[in-house]
Amino acid sequence: MSKLTSCSQSNAADLPAYYLRLVLATCISIMFLSAPVMAQLITVKGSVTDQQTKKIISGVSVKIGQYGTSTDSEGKYVILVQKDVVQQHGVTFSSVGYKKGTVAFADKDLNIALVPSSTALNEVVISVKTESIINKAIRKIPENYPIKDFILTGNLRIINSAKDSVTDTYYYKSDAVMRLYYPGYTNKKSPDVSLIHKKDTLAFDPNNKPALRWVSGYTSIAYKDFVHSKNELLTPNTTKFKFVVNGKDWINNTRVYVINFFSTQKVGDAGTIYIDTASYAFVKITVTNYNIKQSFVIGIDKSTNVIDYKKQGDKWYLDATETNIITHYNKFDVFKTSKFKSSAIELNDVQPFSYADILPNMMEDVKIQNPKGLSAPASTSISTTPFATVTIPKIEASEPPKNFIKNKNRFMEAFRSFVTNDNLRGAVGLSSLPFSIDGDQPALGRSLSPLSNYGFYSSTQIRLIQKSQLFLQLEGMRNYGIGGLKNYESSYSLIYNIQLNKSGHPITLSTSFGISDIRLSKKGTEWYKQKSLVYGLNLNYEISPRVIWYVSGKYYDPTRTVNNGLLIETHPVTVGTGLIFKLKI
Repeated sequence: MSKLTSCSQSNAADLPAYYLRLVLATCISIMFLSAPVMAQLITVKGSVTDQQTKKIISGVSVKIGQYGTSTDSEGKYVILVQKDVVQQHGVTFSSVGYKKGTVAFADKDLNIALVPSSTALNEVVISVKTESIINKAIRKIPENYPIKDFILTGNLRIINSAKDSVTDTYYYKSDAVMRLYYPGYTNKKSPDVSLIHKKDTLAFDPNNKPALRWVSGYTSIAYKDFVHSKNELLTPNTTKFKFVVNGKDWINNTRVYVINFFSTQKVGDAGTIYIDTASYAFVKITVTNYNIKQSFVIGIDKSTNVIDYKKQGDKWYLDATETNIITHYNKFDVFKTSKFKSSAIELNDVQPFSYADILPNMMEDVKIQNPKGLSAPASTSISTTPFATVTIPKIEASEPPKNFIKNKNRFMEAFRSFVTNDNLRGAVGLSSLPFSIDGDQPALGRSLSPLSNYGFYSSTQIRLIQKSQLFLQLEGMRNYGIGGLKNYESSYSLIYNIQLNKSGHPITLSTSFGISDIRLSKKGTEWYKQKSLVYGLNLNYEISPRVIWYVSGKYYDPTRTVNNGLLIETHPVTVGTGLIFKLKI
């Protein structure tokens, strides 16, 4: 950062704004291009066969330094990795029943024919009482992992970077201290996350492109714990993956079974599972996925996940996670890395986090603020030691991943930004009508049920001013003929929310004003029409960051009515109840 500082401070007061921005952009570009951690990323691929039979071999462990994958059902593998790592380590292949093989780096497909070795089979005992190792490890999760509540504290680093040209570079980093409240590994509820402290760095973002900002960076750590989240990879007797026991090894001073796997449904998705040979606990899991499609969020060309667990006492806990994402968006080559390292485990007198301290899912990394009521203790600091090896690789433009995103629709970019910022809400509920229909109806030739006086409705609320509490509501209500007469109401109103409490589950009071059009009909004939000005009052209680329960009262002031003979007793006040959903993608 010394180059950036010296350039940005050089005679800044004497330069016109245009030249100052040009100098700043050039300095930042030099910083990125000259950084020693920048490394060329290349695609290493090939196939593995049996030297004697010439047949393909699936489930072979393929490693390049600390990176790894497995060959798929066609004996093929693909790894996206830094070029200097391949040049230093080469590619190592290992599989039960074969001698280990290594291929040096070359600018071509790296294929290998493994030599069979009968002695390699003596190392592994695959089954225990006819159970597979994977299924036994899944069954023993309640024994190996804590079933009581605990709190995990750790450091998190998130880095997003994107590069288009020499002067068009985006870089965002967030170092954070966070706590996770675990309800135990047998509980289906996801851990709650609170953010204690964070420090953000936004080096340069000239175009302020919202699509380059991933969401859920802080809360995703809870989902990276595959053992707790019951990831589909760890589903007993799954047919989506094929597993191959590939010998034994040592991981963090623990003797483990090495089990390679690959997807039977998606080419390229593969990884390795390491299981303690003594307790059958999951010690480490590595997974690589390609071409991940996401709704309203940038698709991912490649994602790698590494999850480590550590033993404390007689239980295993999440120790660290690392996620690397590579993709393209428009003209940008985009890279994201997220590293988490635990630092402390609280087991005694554990209390759940208060509602106000819990981070909702899908919060934007850049715009998120520290929750109210949380502050960084004097003894809390952000440690960068666990993340000293974080690098920002340069993606080689000549070999882009296959899932290159070509969408340049600016409307979709604006819409994506809109729906990820709590600007759109939907509601469903039940409400009474502003009148009572008498049961005996001579004009209809039959009596009606009291159910005709109620309707089901749905509405959409759109925030009109960013960060304000002013919404436009579009509402429709009908009862589909329940009770003997169809009723339909369409209304348009303005809503303003007033928060009543500052902690716990938010309680808000909503005032509204709008217009309403109500129609009653039977067999295509309209019997009653009413247009009204409507004044409303709602009391809302936030059940979760995504769901609000409300009760409502409305006052109808009719401006025009048309009655074709129905017996109606008017009363302008109505009541209703329902749920409001924050439609945040």
